[in-house]
Amino acid sequence: MKSEFKAKLIQHLLSRKDSEKGFTLIELLVVVIIVGILAAIALPTFLAQVNKARHAEARNFVSTALKAQQTVYLETNQFASNFTALQAEVGLSTNLTYYTPGINATNPTSGIGFLACITAAGKRDVLKDYTGVAWAAIIGGATIPEIYTAVFEEEKAGAGGASVPCANPAPATNSAVASAPTNYVNLGK
Repeated sequence: MKSEFKAKLIQHLLSRKDSEKGFTLIELLVVVIIVGILAAIALPTFLAQVNKARHAEARNFVSTALKAQQTVYLETNQFASNFTALQAEVGLSTNLTYYTPGINATNPTSGIGFLACITAAGKRDVLKDYTGVAWAAIIGGATIPEIYTAVFEEEKAGAGGASVPCANPAPATNSAVASAPTNYVNLGK
């Protein structure tokens, strides 16, 4: 009987050990530390990609608004001074989540000095500001003005200050090249 009792006791202890499987505190601590290290590495990369997507939204807005300004100019011989005309022309939405849109247009009564400026100012300091300009110029002795556009991106996020400056394409000199505002990079047309 004693050997039978020992066999049952050993069998009971072995079956009980199998049913009590789990993780030790050390194992859980190691897993938490590894996950923390991976998160610390991946989070800045993820946030940078999110900001790039937000920058693309602003860039696309400014570019689309400039194309709408070109269309309005071709139809009315002047640039739109508010977003209402641009919304009617191309369905331009000014409901930007992370940017504040702005528009400014000068339409002189005589001569060639037309200038339209579209801005997208970031609502947070980590976002780059964007400005775009459309201007009409007579190049190379032509009689009909050409319409040029340029989009500019802030070099470093948060460096632009409270307001986004407009570029100076020097429309009075009939230039086809726009000069970038301070701390901005020309992204082209």
